[in-house]
Amino acid sequence: LAKAPDIYQHITTPTDSLFREIKPRKTYKIPVSNVNNPNYIHKLHVTEYGNPKGYPVIFLHGGPGGSTWDKQARFFDPRFYRIILFDQRGAGQSTPFGEERENTTWHSVKDIEKIRKHLNITGKMLVFGGSWGSLLALAYAETHPENVGGLIVRGISLGRPEDTAWSTIPGGADRIYPEGMQEALKVIPKEIHHDVHAVLRFFHQAFNNPNLDQTTKIKILNAWYSAGFSSHLIRDEDAVVEISKKYTPPEEESTEPWDTLDENLKEASMVCHYYMNDCFLKPNQLLREAYKLKSIPFIRIVQGRYDMMTPYHRAYELHQAVPHSTLITVNDAGHSCWEPNTTKHLVESTEAFKTFLKQGR
Repeated sequence: LAKAPDIYQHITTPTDSLFREIKPRKTYKIPVSNVNNPNYIHKLHVTEYGNPKGYPVIFLHGGPGGSTWDKQARFFDPRFYRIILFDQRGAGQSTPFGEERENTTWHSVKDIEKIRKHLNITGKMLVFGGSWGSLLALAYAETHPENVGGLIVRGISLGRPEDTAWSTIPGGADRIYPEGMQEALKVIPKEIHHDVHAVLRFFHQAFNNPNLDQTTKIKILNAWYSAGFSSHLIRDEDAVVEISKKYTPPEEESTEPWDTLDENLKEASMVCHYYMNDCFLKPNQLLREAYKLKSIPFIRIVQGRYDMMTPYHRAYELHQAVPHSTLITVNDAGHSCWEPNTTKHLVESTEAFKTFLKQGR
């Protein structure tokens, strides 16, 4: 691997284990759908950082419907890695924003292959994903294990109905944070309170109903936020996501496009679109097909012990299904990748993969 310029230097402070901030080397707009209407074709926003001749790593953001920004590239040594971030279909700076047609887990799996081809990546790569991105990373790795040299996942999402129910209907996270769910239940029709798919359909229909006035939509959107249905829609000050807020650096705010009511509604609608369809997975598919990961020699699972969005047992189940994986438990963290010890372990994992490669293993 060619050495990158020495402007890329590693820094470590008590609250920052990340690599130095860098800007993209290249930005691409890659068309990925075959619809004839030029206003509808999905185009992915892809950014590339670091060493153009380095080992390729692809970062899979959370959501569904989240986005990428420069700070996420700082998990990786830019002297060693060719770092690739992309906004998934309908998300971030990919267009059209919020488009749910031709937008499934399996479209995204194919998109990763299209990005590989567009960027002339012919060998193996490191796949790195957190929260919803962990689900996509697993789906991709189980579909194309021949292209994956290493897998690092955090905040494990498995897309099963019972997982979605944890943060969607009573009897899950509300046992620890009941106040939010109680606010949400004032808006959700009583007869569907315990039906996870019905609740998600209720929100999805409301978010996309042109006949609802703005005040009503805001009320319904606030109910969505109150129950904590999606980690990326809850700001970092919310304890459901992050338990060590005092360590979070102030520059942590993302550049995700949540500036208007319409954008918030599309973002929330995207989450409903995926989870009311069980993320387009067969029952328990990711664990049942975890045996397909056996050829991937380096697999690390990083999980906050007190993660209230994607509870710890999911990471443990994944580890049990992939015996050669390494499970790293962060005992003072919740869901956020920006909690100091979670960040530290994620960076240590990308560094460990470097060592693994240099040893020729």
